[in-house]
Amino acid sequence: MPQGGDNIGLSLSIEDPGAGLSSPSSEGHGLGLLIVTELCRRYGWVFALEERPEGGCRASIDFTGTAASPEC
Repeated sequence: MPQGGDNIGLSLSIEDPGAGLSSPSSEGHGLGLLIVTELCRRYGWVFALEERPEGGCRASIDFTGTAASPEC
């Protein structure tokens, strides 16, 4: 298990074949995105949300960097 300061190389991508990001939605209020963004900020991860050329979107988190304690 990585200790504080150890380099890790891990990423996670989730692809959604739905309508994509540009389509308006009456469902949800983006709270999940706010939570993910805050967790990434605390741990120094990189979060990206992008349109897929074939439709839908891709959400990814790059955990590469240092495993550090959160700034709670």
